[in-house]
Amino acid sequence: MLEVADTHLKTFPMDHNGLVAAICKDFQIADRIDQLLPVHDARVVSPRPAVVALILNGLGFTNRRLYLTSKFFASKPVERLLDAPISAQDLNDYALGHALDDLSAYGVSRLFGTVAFGIALDHNLLGTLAHLDSTSISVSGEYAQASGEDGEPATIHLTHGHSKDKRPDLKQAVLSLVVNGPSQMPIWMDALDGNSSPPMSISGSRACPKRFRRRRNA
Repeated sequence: MLEVADTHLKTFPMDHNGLVAAICKDFQIADRIDQLLPVHDARVVSPRPAVVALILNGLGFTNRRLYLTSKFFASKPVERLLDAPISAQDLNDYALGHALDDLSAYGVSRLFGTVAFGIALDHNLLGTLAHLDSTSISVSGEYAQASGEDGEPATIHLTHGHSKDKRPDLKQAVLSLVVNGPSQMPIWMDALDGNSSPPMSISGSRACPKRFRRRRNA
């Protein structure tokens, strides 16, 4: 990508990020999030561009920690990709952490389902058959379990369990995903305790989107 400012020329590598950003814009992901989460006028980075930035970073073929996100975007046309007047330096762990807090307060599975179902309904992507599977995500470190006391929200339990990463020595979380329709579009996601058993996690994840769809159609 080439940008011209006065007499100065700047070039930025778009790579695949332009395609991902265009899909996010076509599906109105940022607009849908704006309708669900509070807008904080005092923040430079609202949840709207923060979520799109995290999607781009997550699909950027990197395994960088949150505080390195600004470095990931340092060589990219941030304003064009995120459709917002922010810079790479604005995408720091403080700003992204606030956005993740907003997502957690709303409910990550609920937010994912609301956005995904909205996209599927608008584009006629839902079918009669759904497929569910789960995977494990290994982590390094102690990760003491939050007690939910002193105002801290309860979280999933990162612990040892059946590891699909073949790393039984590491603690893990379990991610359950439901896809639907001929395009196999993800419509529901659950983050579960690391020792969740497959039958229980599958039963719960299968029931949630059914209840969610009935509420939307009510």
